[in-house]
Parts: sequence; C-alpha cells; structure tokens
Amino acid sequence: MYARNLRHRIAFQEQSSTTNAFNEKIDSWNDVFETWASIQTISGKEQYLSNQNYSTLSHKIRVRYSVLIDSKQRILFNNRVFKILSVLNIFEKNQELEILCEEVL
Repeated sequence: MYARNLRHRIAFQEQSSTTNAFNEKIDSWNDVFETWASIQTISGKEQYLSNQNYSTLSHKIRVRYSVLIDSKQRILFNNRVFKILSVLNIFEKNQELEILCEEVL
C-alpha cells in the first residue's frame, strides 16, 4: 500500500448509549480515531419503497491495519456516513484492511 493512494481523511466512530434525566435512552456516535484511507465507489442502487426513493452506494475503503477497527463501527468522511459491512485483512498479513461499506443517501 502506497501512502500516495491514501488521500482521504476518515474517522471511525463507535456508538454509545446514555440515559437522560427522564431515563430515556440516547444513542450517540463518538470518534475512536482518524486515519488516512482510499475510497472507491463500487456500485449504486435506487429503490422506490412506500412512495419514497432510496439510494445506496457501495464503497471499498482501504486503510493501514489496525486492531481498533471492527464491523460494529461506522466511518465518517466529509459529513458522509458509511455503514461497515465487513472488514477484510488482506492476505492475513496485518498490513492492510479492506472495508466494504454502504452509504445511504
């Protein structure tokens, strides 16, 4: 993996839950860490359900290996949110991760 290919600054976020004064559950997303990545759009899809149009884009995001990354997190890039579908350790070498994501528009 060449550093020149990692030109997008992304943040990995984890979901946390707290309760307010009325004992209601409040979910929020907190940054775990930021890193450089390459983002490649794989495919797009549009659906029309219940009189509403839904668009989704599939992406492949590559980053340097980190033990902090798992599929329960999400990725934030320039106010765009990516849901992590899978995390692949390329050739099991612990050098590079390929993350398959979905962006709902």
